Amino acid sequence: MNAKTIDEIEIIFRRVLWGTNGEEFYKIAVAFILGGVAIAVGGYIRDYDLKKKVNTENRILGYLKLCGRTSLPELATKVGISQGEIVKVLSELRQRKDIVFHIDENEVYMPGYERERPTEKVTEKVTEKIVVKIPCPNCGTLNDPTTEKCTNCGAPIKGR
Repeated sequence: MNAKTIDEIEIIFRRVLWGTNGEEFYKIAVAFILGGVAIAVGGYIRDYDLKKKVNTENRILGYLKLCGRTSLPELATKVGISQGEIVKVLSELRQRKDIVFHIDENEVYMPGYERERPTEKVTEKVTEKIVVKIPCPNCGTLNDPTTEKCTNCGAPIKGR
């Protein structure tokens, strides 16, 4: 298309839709453009907020599954939101998903994921050494297998 054709189309467009007033056309065009930008930005913000919310929920559940039982202040510190927000997110999760957890006073715990705090166990290692003794054929005294003569009577140990 050449410039003359584009000008003719614009003139026809103005006459058909808005009469001969060009200012109305440009005001409406600007409004449509700005409206489209606002819708696009609003959609981006909505998607960002949704991703942030899902990420926060996953971090809360992940930490609860990891430790099983924790205090609200500790959970809020780990996730990076306030205790009030933690309680709000947990109640939303309970309504939407099939997740069981309990909030008692200042603690949150998930049954089945609770772990006992490891305690240091001191164990004494007992080593048993089994020593086989060989009886003397003369007097019956038990002797070490490495001895050649009885330690009691001096008789030679058979098998040596």
